[in-house]
Amino acid sequence: MKTWIAFFLLFTTTANAAEWSAQLISHSRLADDDTYQTGTWYGIQFNYQSDDSFLFVSQEKVTVIPLWGSHSLTMTGLGVGTTWQVTPRFRIFGQIGYYSVDVDRFGTRDWNEGLYYYFNGRFGFSMPDLAPLSFDYYTIEIEDTFGGTIGFELEKPITDRLSVGFVMSYRAMRISEYLRVDRQAWLDAGVGWWENGIDRNYSSLDFGVSLRYTLK
Repeated sequence: MKTWIAFFLLFTTTANAAEWSAQLISHSRLADDDTYQTGTWYGIQFNYQSDDSFLFVSQEKVTVIPLWGSHSLTMTGLGVGTTWQVTPRFRIFGQIGYYSVDVDRFGTRDWNEGLYYYFNGRFGFSMPDLAPLSFDYYTIEIEDTFGGTIGFELEKPITDRLSVGFVMSYRAMRISEYLRVDRQAWLDAGVGWWENGIDRNYSSLDFGVSLRYTLK
């Protein structure tokens, strides 16, 4: 990922300058429910545009809440896109990117309140005499992913080169996750563990503000 970002910076500093823009974005996950949802989810994206194509790099962070706060994801994105200028102030855009996903509690730990409630709620019915069960080890593993976005931007000029705008978009994204809880007694007896591996739907409706500067 660092190599990709270095390529982005090299390309934009050596190519003929056109436009730079920044977007501050609030993401709302569309698949939230009472058992698995996201909390605060904000991001920032920088675009370099030449003609009707652009490169982007982004950074965002989201809190994950399976019944209770469990972990946070940090996503660094890099990708390409294109725009359609419908009117001088209104444009439609589409983009696709690769997102490097880091989790603040990656690997195995000895306590995670969110996963404690999540797995007891999901599988506790199978051991009603013992539920709620306590666990000795909690594991979270997350994979990188791709995302595709389509949306529009409405701009208002401030000067000949500077404009501000409103951005609204939809992003399709799935993130593969592996969640697991272990009890030492289960491990000693070789009877297994509770786990859940899934391509989780992180598609979102996104709102934001933009700042665009034209260099020529």
